[in-house]
Amino acid sequence: MRFVVILLLYIVSINVCIGQDNRYAHLSSDFVRNQPLRLPEDMIRTDLNGDTISVLIVRSEIDDLTFDGNVFGEPIKNYLADGIEYRINLLKGSKDIRIRSNDFHQVVIDFPYPIRSMELWEVNVKGVTAPEIRIAETGENDNTYAVTIFAEPFVQLYIDEDYTTGSYYNNNEYLKKLEEGAHYITSKYKDYEYSQKVNVKGDGQEIDAKVSGSVTVYNASQVEFKSIQSPEANYISGGGRDTYNYDGMLGRYVMIGKPNSISFGTVEKTINVAPRTHQIFRLDEMVRYGFILYHGTNLQPFGFNLSGCKDWGFYLSYCADAKSKINTTYGESDFYDSDNGNQTHTIRSTSMTLSAGPMFRLWHKLYLQIGPGWAYYLSTSEPKVLTADYEYKSGLSLNAELFFRIKAFMMGVGYMRQFVKDAYNPNISNQLSFSVGIAFGG
Repeated sequence: MRFVVILLLYIVSINVCIGQDNRYAHLSSDFVRNQPLRLPEDMIRTDLNGDTISVLIVRSEIDDLTFDGNVFGEPIKNYLADGIEYRINLLKGSKDIRIRSNDFHQVVIDFPYPIRSMELWEVNVKGVTAPEIRIAETGENDNTYAVTIFAEPFVQLYIDEDYTTGSYYNNNEYLKKLEEGAHYITSKYKDYEYSQKVNVKGDGQEIDAKVSGSVTVYNASQVEFKSIQSPEANYISGGGRDTYNYDGMLGRYVMIGKPNSISFGTVEKTINVAPRTHQIFRLDEMVRYGFILYHGTNLQPFGFNLSGCKDWGFYLSYCADAKSKINTTYGESDFYDSDNGNQTHTIRSTSMTLSAGPMFRLWHKLYLQIGPGWAYYLSTSEPKVLTADYEYKSGLSLNAELFFRIKAFMMGVGYMRQFVKDAYNPNISNQLSFSVGIAFGG
């Protein structure tokens, strides 16, 4: 009889161990190669902003994999002879992707850098049955310790896959006594989940089980977030001037704000906050700006520049050299206009340039204008002397100018190349340009 009891206990212990193995099974992943391939033409897609996406190919024998991250569209699943292939479209700038299964604990794929457009990554994913995890049994000695688990009030908290309740204080700290050894802590909210394995060693241990993400908005005069069936965003004070920090966010939100520059409208953008991610927005870069600038060169100092740009746009500029006196073969002379036999002093231009072309935002507040122009100039047979055979001619001009914006203030410097012949001022072939003015958002 004693042998039968021992045999039954042995069988039960084996079944418990097997259950633990399956219960704590996890996903494992490895990249096929450390660097991506170039995306084949048949896979090329663009997102809602017109940016070309990248693709992650996941090969596995597991049929219920799901993917959480900066995913564009629905994953495509193909059944092959040697397994299952998942094709996931990822947005440019993605840093990681979380892969889940009903039978295994999740795995996070961390890319070596924020991915760029038109990259093809490949990874193999398999299920791994973990070795037996033994939680220290309590006997005469109390091997339990008081730990603090940080989790949002809106999540469901699981310890070793058992739903748990306890005491909250300070709105996001959960007090619990856990046995010494390994535990799985899982936070769940709707379809979002964050799981981790922790090793409890002593009293006072802190465990971060937060599943929500956070957002920082720079260069804003005001910002608010409206949740779309998601937890309310929690504003964090002390971000500094023109900076707004929010946490406790998970799911979809509408961001509404005004940039800290002159603006006649607001920015309204729908965003998705993934678990345990931090997103950064620079609000003043999310509007289209118009620019009104004083513009000139070292030889044509009087003019203007009108332009508009968000990520790209157009510009129109004009500059001229206006003079009331000019050198002649007989000395310096005034410019005159004749009207009914009367002569009056006037101002004339010895050269002027009208330019137009594209404008691009290169980086944050740095812009570039580049384009052709039309040059109209005074031509004489003797440099800087108005000779009797003078005439006005036309020529081609090429222009490039860099601009830097500081809130509503805009300034720029550049270079102008003019293709002219026998100009009154021969130095106009090479000119340095400058601009200063205001920027206003629309």
